[in-house]
Amino acid sequence: MPPIEPPEQYIEAFRALARMPDNDFEVLSELIADNVNRSAERIIAKQAKERLGMNSADDLIPAMRSMVSFSELQATSLADIISDIAESDSLDLDNEDRATFTTRLGALVVDGPIQRLQKGHQLALDYRDVILGTRIVTDIRPVFGEDIDDGPHAALISHILRIDSQQENQSESYFFAMEEQDLYILQHAVGRALAKAAALKTWMASNKVQRIEMGG
Repeated sequence: MPPIEPPEQYIEAFRALARMPDNDFEVLSELIADNVNRSAERIIAKQAKERLGMNSADDLIPAMRSMVSFSELQATSLADIISDIAESDSLDLDNEDRATFTTRLGALVVDGPIQRLQKGHQLALDYRDVILGTRIVTDIRPVFGEDIDDGPHAALISHILRIDSQQENQSESYFFAMEEQDLYILQHAVGRALAKAAALKTWMASNKVQRIEMGG
């Protein structure tokens, strides 16, 4: 397999990672470790720009996540990928910067916060359908007698649950007719799920297990 070259859009981010002062890298590492979820990527980039002057921060996490994906797709070790990228002429690194880059990227990607983030994202999507959004439409349906001019004799309140999902690259929408009792059943199920999530968060915090948020 030929040496792996870094995509052009990630080169400046990789150079910045290699050449930043050690203190700046410590700050960056803390920012990433404290915000390991997709919705926080913008927060990390914003703070890296403000606190470290890292203008290429927007590309850094996507670059590292792409490495984890490529590693799994090609059955290639992350250490080998990092080594190839570090040796690439396109990064224009001297020996000292190359060694620093290899160490820093390894700390973030190999069994680090970025690998946990990417694997968590893959687990979250490892289903036939992934929910994109949901909505409940509540409507009133009049019931007329024989003479329509008399107006409705009764009315029915109806609820339609719409769930939008994605299956591979195709979006689907599913519709379910619901009665009021069904809403209470759904509310109970959601309440139990939230209570279980809260209990698990408490357990994770007490056992120092890092929690990955996939929303955003």
